[in-house]
Formats: sequence, C-alpha cells, structure tokens
Amino acid sequence: MLVFKVYEFYQALEEDSLSLFYLGDVSDNITEKLIALNDRRLNESGGGKVNRKIGFLIAECFQNVIRHQVHPPGLAGPGLQHGSPMFMVRHHNQKYAVASVNLVRNEKVGPLQAKLGNLSRLDSLELKKMYLDILPGGEYSDKGGAGLGLIEMARRSGQQFQFDFEHRDEAHSLFFFQLHMQEEKALRQPVASLQVTKQLYANLQEEQIILLYKSDFSQDSMLPVLEMIEHNMSRQGPNMYKQKAVLYVLVELFQNIMKHGAAWHGRQEGVLCICRTAAGQYLLCAGNFVAQEKIPTLRQHLLQINALDKGGLQHLYKQELRNTHASTKGGAGLGLIETGRYSTGAFDFSFVTVDDHHSFFTLSTAI
Repeated sequence: MLVFKVYEFYQALEEDSLSLFYLGDVSDNITEKLIALNDRRLNESGGGKVNRKIGFLIAECFQNVIRHQVHPPGLAGPGLQHGSPMFMVRHHNQKYAVASVNLVRNEKVGPLQAKLGNLSRLDSLELKKMYLDILPGGEYSDKGGAGLGLIEMARRSGQQFQFDFEHRDEAHSLFFFQLHMQEEKALRQPVASLQVTKQLYANLQEEQIILLYKSDFSQDSMLPVLEMIEHNMSRQGPNMYKQKAVLYVLVELFQNIMKHGAAWHGRQEGVLCICRTAAGQYLLCAGNFVAQEKIPTLRQHLLQINALDKGGLQHLYKQELRNTHASTKGGAGLGLIETGRYSTGAFDFSFVTVDDHHSFFTLSTAI
C-alpha cells in the first residue's frame, strides 16, 4: 500500500532540500510551473550566473522530453506503465541533478549513443564551435537525436551528464538523461548516480505515481504543484467535480503539513505523492513529522472520521464549525473532516516512530 511506501521515499530523499519527480502528461504548459517551483530554491542560494544556467537546464531538459518522446499505440492513458516520460529535479548539498526519461524508437538508440558519446569528449570551446557550426543547418536536430538543445545542455553543465538506454520491446527503448551542476562556491563532490535515478523511476512506476514532491512546504511551492496537477487532470477528461475534489484535498494536505507538521532538521518538511490508477482514480498521499504527544488525539480523530458515512461527516463538520475551540494547531480539525467528505473511501494512515519525540505520519485518501 502507498501509505507504507511514502516514508521509504522520504528516507531515500532525506538529504535533498528539494525533490520533484513528475510522470504526468508532458506538454509546454508544464515548463513554466517547473521553473516557478524551483525559483524559491534558486533565490535562496543568492542568484547569480550558475543559477540562471540551472533555470535553463530545467526548462531545456523538460523540453527535450516534449520534443523527442514517442507515443506507442495503446500505451496512452492512466495506469499504463510501459514507459511513462519522467522529469526530475533534485537539490542536495549545493548541487542540482536534473533528469529526463522518455521512450525513443530503437533505430534511434545507436546514433544517439554515438552523438552523446562524442559530446562527452568535447571541451567547452569545442562544444560552442559545434553549436555555432550546426545552428544554420540544424543537421543534429533529427527526431530523437542529439539536437541543439542537448549540445547546449552539455555546454552549460560543463559536460557533467550521464545517459543510458533500457530496452522495452522490439520497437522502443527508454532513454535516461541526467545533468549535474553545482552552485557557485560549492566544493566539487561526486555526482548523483544515474542508477539511483533509474531505480527511483522504477519504484515510482510500480506505485503508479505521477507526482512526488519533497521539500519544506510553503504557499510559494503550493501553487505550481496545484497548477501542474490541474493541467494533468484537464488532459484526462472534463470531470469538473473530480478536478475540484482533487485540488481541494491537495490544498488541505499542503495546509496540514504547514500548520500541523513538526519541524525536522529545522525545516517544515513533508512528502506529497499523487497516483492515478488504471480506473482513473486519484490517490493522494502526504507524509510529515508529528510530535509524539499529538498522535493519540490525531489517531482518534481519524478513526472517528473513518467510522462515519457522508451524512455523519456533514453533521460532524457543522458541529466542529460551531465549536469555537476547533483545532487549528496540532489537531486534525475541520480540514480533515472536509477531506473525508470529498474522499471515496476511508483514510489509510500510519505512524512510524523515528525518535523519542517524533513520528512520521502518512495519510492517504482516494478521489
């Protein structure tokens, strides 16, 4: 069950100050949301030339998926995990890792391997010359090939990139591409392994996750995530009630982490996961740290919500609304009751003890 996997994802990404994995619908409209989601992290590090390069790499790497992805017949739709495209951004210890995954046709693999291998052997001046030489003719920009964007990414990242191909079927392979860049004045350290990214990709696909976000939660980060999911749902069909319900519950999950979560390593950290099943159902799951003394009250409130039908939840909501002492800090409060009203089933939840004073609380619900 996903509720038991969230803490495992958190542990795998614990040292990251920002982790974003997006396996949803890929289109130009998402690019600006990705940039907005990373703007605050870039601003915190003080701006500068390197941070402008990171913004370019994030946009260009995502555009690379849009330009070169293929759509095999019969593989579109929720829950079909033959080879979903993925975009990843991770920030750890003053270093960024930006990665993309997309299907390519097998006949493109050999030429693409040769071109990327050639790019990895060139220095910055040679890369610049190559870029300027092919700019008029664009002979590198064949579909699925190493186009101008890949050359520019290699140049701006200082040739710190990794790539690999994974055979999928007789016609297609998955293309993994990962860039690395350090912030200004950062000490040079080993880059993140592409193999780790490949394993995370496999785990995310297994759980049918279309978005995983781990960071310190704030209003600034909430809006881009909501817009990405809203765009994704709009591509799946015009079910306005489901869209409204998913977005409302996501806001409540964000608010729950911001208001009720315990600080961990001096940060209001949390994990948000969104899954889409083959039946078109959305599973929304959030995890954050809570103080041990608050767990009995929170557990009791969740069990109370699970025991009620929709009518009972509406009655409880009105009762809590009239109560001037309704919880606004440390308890579940009105937000969880309203989330229960939108959900199609009972909450799944778990508490994992992490030390004498804190547990990791995970809550999952279906829409």
